[in-house]
Amino acid sequence: MARLKNFYLYPYSGWEEIPWGEARGSVGPYGDETLDLDAAARTSRRVFEAVSFGMGALGVDSRRSSYGLGSFASEGSSVELHQNFRSSAEGFLGNVGIPKGFRFLAPNLRAELLLGALSVTIDTLATHEGWDPAAARSVVAKFRDSAYACMWSSGWKSSRDRKLRVQITMRLADDGYSRWKLVVADAHSEEVARQTEEVLGWTWIENCMRSFKSMKFVSSRVLEVGSGSGILNRTVKVDIETGQVQRVAPDPVPLSYPGDHARLADVPKLIVFRED
Repeated sequence: MARLKNFYLYPYSGWEEIPWGEARGSVGPYGDETLDLDAAARTSRRVFEAVSFGMGALGVDSRRSSYGLGSFASEGSSVELHQNFRSSAEGFLGNVGIPKGFRFLAPNLRAELLLGALSVTIDTLATHEGWDPAAARSVVAKFRDSAYACMWSSGWKSSRDRKLRVQITMRLADDGYSRWKLVVADAHSEEVARQTEEVLGWTWIENCMRSFKSMKFVSSRVLEVGSGSGILNRTVKVDIETGQVQRVAPDPVPLSYPGDHARLADVPKLIVFRED
């Protein structure tokens, strides 16, 4: 048995300025299906990461530590969860059908539909594996009550002279990428002295955890912090005395989908199909 700690919708990462799943360097314009699937993939990061992080704290013993769902462009007008537990031993629990126009939904409505699909999947997994889903449902409810916010904060790291201490806080945005900043506090009074601007990070909470573990002082007041990604590890230098962030290059601007209900005839619902 393994400790259950991760759920994801594939694809779970990609290049910031092009739809996930497209090759690096590809050039648009992109079709409706590609953009709708991209909107789902990006929104799914905060949904699946927040629930996964909460599940990891429950200590649930499962057949695997990680399970995934695929995605496809649906011909219908609903979000379709096609459950298929025949491949659960390989970590695959089914597919989510994304309807045309999904990218025009408000971001939190996209999050709610994907959260519903994930919640049903977890309930079914609990039935298959024989554990109580009640605690998992409370994790889902907590995320819903947070207005679909995925946040994380590290512990504290002391400056070389022990006068200041530093913490990373992050949020996973709807475009699929984390934004992190440093909080600088007085080591004795614990009063926060300053917070830096936000810096673009990668797509998993674990990336920010790695960033915290690996960040290092390159001088008495300057921290070097990386994105924590094995694929693309950008680093910045942060002066904790002034809060100034020094980048090698500007942060890329990820694709995002703010929503436009006027473009939709109907608001999709979640429907579930079971494939035994």
